[in-house]
Amino acid sequence: MIVFTEEIPAPDDYLDLFETTGWNSEYQADSDELALALKNSWYSVAVYDSDQLIGSGRVVSDGVLHAMIYDMIVRPGHQNRGIGTEILSRLVARCRKFGIRDIQLFAASNKAQFYHKCGFALRPHEAPGMELRYKKWQHLRNTFNRSADVYDRIRPGYPTTLIDDVINLSGIPEHGRILEIGCATGKSTELFASTGFTMDCLDIGSDLAAVAAAKFREFDNVRVIVSPFEDWKSDGHLYDLIIAATSFHWVDPALAYIKSAAFLKLAGALAVFTNKHVQNNEGFFAAVQDVYRDFAPSMTNATGNIKENLQTLPGEEHFEDPIFRSYPWSMEYSTSQYIDLLSTYSDHINLPDAERKALFTGIENLINREYGGSLLKHYEAVLILRRKK
Repeated sequence: MIVFTEEIPAPDDYLDLFETTGWNSEYQADSDELALALKNSWYSVAVYDSDQLIGSGRVVSDGVLHAMIYDMIVRPGHQNRGIGTEILSRLVARCRKFGIRDIQLFAASNKAQFYHKCGFALRPHEAPGMELRYKKWQHLRNTFNRSADVYDRIRPGYPTTLIDDVINLSGIPEHGRILEIGCATGKSTELFASTGFTMDCLDIGSDLAAVAAAKFREFDNVRVIVSPFEDWKSDGHLYDLIIAATSFHWVDPALAYIKSAAFLKLAGALAVFTNKHVQNNEGFFAAVQDVYRDFAPSMTNATGNIKENLQTLPGEEHFEDPIFRSYPWSMEYSTSQYIDLLSTYSDHINLPDAERKALFTGIENLINREYGGSLLKHYEAVLILRRKK
């Protein structure tokens, strides 16, 4: 049986595996030196077939900005069985969990295609090696975890009519299975939890997930799991419905539809919904642009809305044409509530502390001075539902 573990292998076992690569003709490392290299690594994975060590890989990292993958090894006779892919997947997943921006590796020319299929890209000729660049959206999607309690208190929910339409349009059977992508603190989860559907709810933020888990601890049908959707393995379970509430845009676009289709039963449905800010160019929302220009010029014309991706993404061909629905509604915020709301937006969280503080003070002053300490924000909840072909 093949077993993957994070435990460091015995020195002699690792030396035996390392010798299969031919690298040691240059390094001339003994078992104690290799054991120390493994011990000093930031993260490592070992693979066993029964008692034999058949694979290994490790990461050297500062834990914040940069990570380098070293010594990806699969013993001859066990290659071309997906073991190397799984080792690499686990190393990358660990880096993503900690929000590391830049993942690099060195690859022999005859191995470059393997790493390319796993998402790595050749660096420019003047820069040797390969790298998996951590894109800005991958960093921003980790920011919400910093304010889990505020997020749960102030983020808006969704109209019950939208939830009813999701259930009816998807055709999910009674006691069906739902997979939720990016549940956060359970703002949408709570609207489905009482229906009796079995729910697996994923989120990358441990603090966000902790709030959700506490909220649904008495619901036997709801399970909250700390995991990126990209790395989630369903243990063979298929779902009648996948939901993503203001979260689908944070999924790697190369995998979003492909994995969704793979996890859905035949004729299952994918329901993506969000709250859009409308009437955002009048009244307070027009006036506040001057505050942004003064204190956060990079965010001028910030609306809090998600930028739509108009490109056809891989895997969309597995779904029928989308069904669109919209649901207008509004909410009134006091000055402090509106500042709390802004403090849960990734682009505001990502501002330098001093810049964010000055911006929020400017917005507070504007609301209190010109709008009597409160404002009305108009939303349009938007549902896009696709059934699997």
